[in-house]
Amino acid sequence: MEKKIQRAIKNLQKSTKVNPLSKFSFEDLQSGNSFQAKVFFNNNHIPEIEISQHTGYQIEELVSQLESSLITLLHSALPDAKRGSKVFTRKAANVGDIVTLDSETNYYAIDSSIFDCTGKMLYSQFRAECISNNYSAKCSPNSEIAKYTVYKLL
Repeated sequence: MEKKIQRAIKNLQKSTKVNPLSKFSFEDLQSGNSFQAKVFFNNNHIPEIEISQHTGYQIEELVSQLESSLITLLHSALPDAKRGSKVFTRKAANVGDIVTLDSETNYYAIDSSIFDCTGKMLYSQFRAECISNNYSAKCSPNSEIAKYTVYKLL
């Protein structure tokens, strides 16, 4: 369920729409319980979940579970970068270039994480290969769409 919420938030961040909306559904095959939900940015520019349909769940329990998962995702810090990680930076390069990313280079997402507007420093120097120089995303709904360069840390 958390992965579906994470994917929905990432879809919001990639959207070029003014008021983006991302829908998802979940079905527990063992119990037969299911729900459909949508994720959107509220007036405070924070992702929010709204349940549109549910079967077999106690609504209060489901809301609590979804809100808990959302809070965990939003407040988890970016993981530390390590060899093999894909980091999303604003340091330009051409695809295929091998560069040295210094320890003060900021990354705004890593592997499949949600974008973080403030980013995190690498704290260590890495050799890296540019694997994409044209990845666009918004880290929040009121931010501009930014271009990121994706590096694989070697």
